[in-house]
Amino acid sequence: MTVRPCTSIARRAFAAAALALTAGIAGIAGAQAPAPSDGLRLIVGFAAGGGTDVAARLVAEPLAKKLGLPVVVDNRPGGGGVLAMGELKRAAPDGRTLLMSSTGTLVMLPHLQKVPFDIDKDVGYVGTVVQYPLVIVVPASLGPKTLREFVDHARQHPGKLSYSSAGIGTGNHFAAEVLKKETGIDLVHVPYKSDGAALPDLMEGRIAMHVINIQVALQHIRAGKLVALAVTGPKRTPDLPNVPTVAEAGYPAVEQAPWTAVIGPAGMSAELTARLSAALNEVLADPELRRRFAALGQEVAPRSPAETRSFVAAENARYKAIAAAAKMATE
Repeated sequence: MTVRPCTSIARRAFAAAALALTAGIAGIAGAQAPAPSDGLRLIVGFAAGGGTDVAARLVAEPLAKKLGLPVVVDNRPGGGGVLAMGELKRAAPDGRTLLMSSTGTLVMLPHLQKVPFDIDKDVGYVGTVVQYPLVIVVPASLGPKTLREFVDHARQHPGKLSYSSAGIGTGNHFAAEVLKKETGIDLVHVPYKSDGAALPDLMEGRIAMHVINIQVALQHIRAGKLVALAVTGPKRTPDLPNVPTVAEAGYPAVEQAPWTAVIGPAGMSAELTARLSAALNEVLADPELRRRFAALGQEVAPRSPAETRSFVAAENARYKAIAAAAKMATE
């Protein structure tokens, strides 16, 4: 016996699925909805595997389910995120192109060199995603066990000690300059290509201090090769529960927490921006996603579009002052 497919049922099911997908996209972009196969492109200005890329990939899948359309992570590394910002700037404000950006690209780099974008004129803010503290570490052989002891030690050896970073304009570069400014210590900056590249010299004592991502340094802290002096966030971290915050250590002005944010091109309608932001914040409210971020030492920090714009403006003003005081600009 030949079994014939129930074509009418199949056609109705296919039509329903196609209609749902198209409706999901239209719900975002209105009259400018892309073809169903296009979906939403979430650009990342750094290579796969980095912190910003990981945040994008953790968010992409649940965001796709929430919006009812594909979300594709598109890595466009180059220039500390400048290349990706160029892609975003050229994109139509129709909700099909967003960017997972970071502290360094938006509010640090512009104060070090000329950049081909303006965060007030070229950006539509959707929402922040996560914030995370850094940790101030020194080699165990240096001697200091607390941040105050390190500051005293540095004051006794002005210009003789160095600190490392993952490169000029990175979050740990700025964090160290904040520490220098607020404590008056004189340290020599030695930039590396990454946090990992700096670790061997740091652990051997050729570098005196590094403000570093907690997850990168954690195993070396637990092995006793590095001493964690303080975390830069507003509260202690579960990974290092016995390490005080910079405020607890006596230096509240040193507090800072790098962040990631989802942004779009300027010109997106208020309704479109609100819909994207609501979907993002619903995704970030999921306990399982929060747990996955927490395992990376990051805390989910959702904000509305207006709150995000105000937050970025305040951060921009802060880092502008830091760069000016430390004379960090290279151009």
